[in-house]
Amino acid sequence: MVTDLTQDKLALESKVAALNKEIVKTLGLQDVADQLRAQVGDLEAKARRDAEASAGEMERLRRSRRESVEAAVTQVFDSVNDWYAPRLYRLSEFVAQRDIVEAAVGRRQVDEALLDFVKKIRGVDLNLDAMEEKLAAKLAKSIADGDAIDEVVIDDDDFAPPNSLKRLVLPGSPSRRNGDGADPGAGSSTSGAKPA
Repeated sequence: MVTDLTQDKLALESKVAALNKEIVKTLGLQDVADQLRAQVGDLEAKARRDAEASAGEMERLRRSRRESVEAAVTQVFDSVNDWYAPRLYRLSEFVAQRDIVEAAVGRRQVDEALLDFVKKIRGVDLNLDAMEEKLAAKLAKSIADGDAIDEVVIDDDDFAPPNSLKRLVLPGSPSRRNGDGADPGAGSSTSGAKPA
């Protein structure tokens, strides 16, 4: 009987020891689970921070790209404007001069024709000396007015091609950072027509 009780006690103690081991394992697994939950929380927080940083970087890139495009458009507009504006002005001067010259030539031809007519009828019994003097003075004035017109000359320089767009350098490009970039607008405003 005592032997049976001793064996039962030993068996129970063995089971208790096994249960204690399982309890220890369970506690260890609980610690691991807590650590894993903490790591998951850290990873989620890091993922949120990375997402916010990525969104900020994308916005910065979009803004930088927009500013670069605006700078390029402004550069192209300034280059074209610097090339066309003086040439349009010179052409308007040329057209205005042509109109003035045509009017002066017309007046001169009329005055010459009238003076010719008066000279041809000098033999006629008419006192046209005063008219001849008046027409001669008018012709002299017409000739002087025509000679006083400033001449506008249009030459090849007025139609030189504009700066090539391939010389445009966007802000932040490697050539500008390396100091090799050239300002496409430089010199464009001074390449206009020669003064009259």
